[in-house]
Amino acid sequence: MPLTWTEPEIVVEHNGVTVYHTYKDGEYAASYWYTLDPSQDDWECESAFDIRDLAVNVESDNHEDILRVAIDAGLLREQD
Repeated sequence: MPLTWTEPEIVVEHNGVTVYHTYKDGEYAASYWYTLDPSQDDWECESAFDIRDLAVNVESDNHEDILRVAIDAGLLREQD
């Protein structure tokens, strides 16, 4: 049975930037890895980034909050 590619789940949409989940082995959402490119949804792809590497000062452990602050700080920008 052929598999059909499905766009990865959106984590957050904020100020014109969309952040998507990445996946391990095409099945499981990676815990700390995200992408701005929905066609690059493997956690080891070149467009993936580790949320723990974002240099933001946030009082929350919530990934959506961290991603919003990173977007506002200009660390994450809309893909061309």
